[in-house]
Amino acid sequence: FAAERGLHFTHTDKAEFIGACEAYAAQREGKDQVIMQGLLSSRPGYDEYLFEAYFMPMDPYDKDNFIA
Repeated sequence: FAAERGLHFTHTDKAEFIGACEAYAAQREGKDQVIMQGLLSSRPGYDEYLFEAYFMPMDPYDKDNFIA
């Protein structure tokens, strides 16, 4: 789908991805910046960021679309 639209992606590690997202969020203003920075926050003692928990499938809800 992405390639058909001229989009190309390179594989990177999580730290580099988060850094790029944080740099992008820092350029935004107002509520967009607040939302992005909030999703990029992490809780002390956890390895995940809020956006990872936000997109995580939850039981007992159907996960077929997420898995596909």
